[in-house]
Amino acid sequence: MSNEKIASRSQLLGLAGMLAQHMPVDLSVEIAQEWADDPESIKQMLSIMRDGSFPLGQIKQRVLEVTIDPKRTVEEWAAVGKYDYANTNYTTAKFGQFLTTRKDATEPYKARVVAFCLGRSATIDRAKRIRARLNLKPIGFEHIVAVGEQHPELQRELNWLVNLDAVWVTPGGHRYVSCLCGYPGRRDFHLHGASNEWCDGVWFFGLSE
Repeated sequence: MSNEKIASRSQLLGLAGMLAQHMPVDLSVEIAQEWADDPESIKQMLSIMRDGSFPLGQIKQRVLEVTIDPKRTVEEWAAVGKYDYANTNYTTAKFGQFLTTRKDATEPYKARVVAFCLGRSATIDRAKRIRARLNLKPIGFEHIVAVGEQHPELQRELNWLVNLDAVWVTPGGHRYVSCLCGYPGRRDFHLHGASNEWCDGVWFFGLSE
């Protein structure tokens, strides 16, 4: 057991005052609001500060334009990406409900999607809350696979890109989301457990239109 003395309550209050006094003036509004909404985030931040360095980084964003073909089925979307591996559960029967192509569209159209990375671990619910504060809308199944098809170099660069909205529930009650995965020399279209807490390098998606 460590022989270090534990700080007193008055010392902790004094430290809290100093932290408030010296908080960065350019601290991201999303990070500040996240701490206010979820005290566990503050505990996580302080724990990391105690054990090592902790950059108060901003949320990263990448804006992309993709072309959406409203006539494609789920199977066609999964095929056009020419992945090294695509999960066989990507069928219209299981994921067709998540296609959100414009009802009145008969020809391909442009959509603006935003990939964002929190720079810290997050559950799906937390990522959705922050996406809403970024004024981004939910995406459809077709948006993330359009990125895989039309921006393959980005998939390799960012490694993990997650669709928060296409959540497939198996007959046994297990929840899965669709993910683009980039590895050296290959590109995959995976399913991943939706209940997991994602690591700090994962990118999520929203619509900016």
